[in-house]
Amino acid sequence: DNLTADGKPTPIVNATGRLAQVRLRPGAYQVGLLVLDSDNNNAIAQKNFVVGPMPPPPPGEIPVTDMPPLPPSPSPNPAELQPPVIPQIAAPLEGESGGRVTLPAISDPNNDPVDVKWDIKLDDQVIKSGAGSVVSLQNVPATVGEQLYTIVVTASDGSLTATGTYGLRVRRGTGPAPPPPVPPPPAPTPLAIDLRLPSLTLSQDAVLEIDAGSTGVPFRNLSSLQYRWTLRSRGTGQTVTTQEGQHVSLPLEDAESLQLVLQVTEPRSNKSTNGTSNIKVGGQQLEAR
Repeated sequence: DNLTADGKPTPIVNATGRLAQVRLRPGAYQVGLLVLDSDNNNAIAQKNFVVGPMPPPPPGEIPVTDMPPLPPSPSPNPAELQPPVIPQIAAPLEGESGGRVTLPAISDPNNDPVDVKWDIKLDDQVIKSGAGSVVSLQNVPATVGEQLYTIVVTASDGSLTATGTYGLRVRRGTGPAPPPPVPPPPAPTPLAIDLRLPSLTLSQDAVLEIDAGSTGVPFRNLSSLQYRWTLRSRGTGQTVTTQEGQHVSLPLEDAESLQLVLQVTEPRSNKSTNGTSNIKVGGQQLEAR
């Protein structure tokens, strides 16, 4: 404040910070200091002083009026200029291959949110990268002997960044316990029909015509069931022909011993039953008898 002749202060300039610099003309002045703490408690101090006329500068020096402006006062809160804090520990972090480890708590002096990123390295080669305070060891092989990985941590509060490193020892993973074996599905209940297929001797190139109604299937169930007929060679086990339906015609082209298989299925319950018989196919001479 500039003091008038009667001692009354007239405000002329304000400044904040731990260090304030102002330029004053010659005259009488009063400086007032207001100090606040974090609880908004305050204290005020005042002092009067006199500024006399400035002598002319020595030859070669720049007059004060032509000097560049003073730099801004430093911030009253030094914590604003501090990056996040990454704790340092001597012992390596340890975890199991396929598991995870948690980084030590990373703080920020201003309680700003901190973005954490990490790289797992071995001999300067990046093995795995990620973000957050939990480091995944999925697909990270176990270390051998005294070998250690290096976790490079980068923490940023949006304006300032800090970097730190941790050693990492990875144990061989035991893996999760295997799931219990799945029990096999229960065997289907057979269809309660007693199939009776005829055993026949027929000539070569004959046609076997057969109906499911002649195999023991009850007449009331004939239309509600499905039928599959198969002729197999008894010598080789190979399938000769397959047809579906209640009534089929099966050609007998070669002279051989065959097995006739009928599978009857109830679609509603998926229950089924089989019946078999032997079919002997003779040569052409059987047709002359």
